[in-house]
Amino acid sequence: MIILDPATKDFTLKYTQKLIEKFKSPIGCEFGIAYGGMVESIGKQWKPHNGIIYGCDTFTGHPKELSQHNYISRTCMDAHYKIYGTQTLSYEYQRAELDKQELYNVILIKGLINKNILKNVPILHYSLLDLDIDKSMDIAWEITKNKTIIGSYIFVHDCIPAGILRKWYIKNISINNDFKELEVDIITGLIVLERTKIT
Repeated sequence: MIILDPATKDFTLKYTQKLIEKFKSPIGCEFGIAYGGMVESIGKQWKPHNGIIYGCDTFTGHPKELSQHNYISRTCMDAHYKIYGTQTLSYEYQRAELDKQELYNVILIKGLINKNILKNVPILHYSLLDLDIDKSMDIAWEITKNKTIIGSYIFVHDCIPAGILRKWYIKNISINNDFKELEVDIITGLIVLERTKIT
């Protein structure tokens, strides 16, 4: 399966390895998995430790109808579709590829994000919010901040100073004192947060 940026894989797996050491059998979720390469990699890393990774996506492509008033958010995936196509975005393709590797600890959830998408998942040790659209990020943030336990990580994409979601990040996350900003990686476009307290 495709990882859009190989640097993202190395960067992320460094932190997901730490979660094995901290929590033994971590639970994580990625919101917006595109071609599925990252959940596949985490699934391989966590499988020997009985870790579970959820992957939430439409599996039909970027929901442009949700970002009609923001050209950059609406078109941000178009270049990837031109390079890699859209066939391997599908749920059926990704599930089959994971099953070939017996990665049953990777659980794919199809559909637009909603507040009940992880209703049966009590806690999270790792989350990636990569939905490109403010409204969708709002929902993912509400889910993850309420399920993330102390010592766990939330990754947010496109929120670095030049990112398309920087204003969203400042409004929603930078003011939250329960999370500490651990790292801002310009190459991958990721900000890593660690939950340090619950207020």
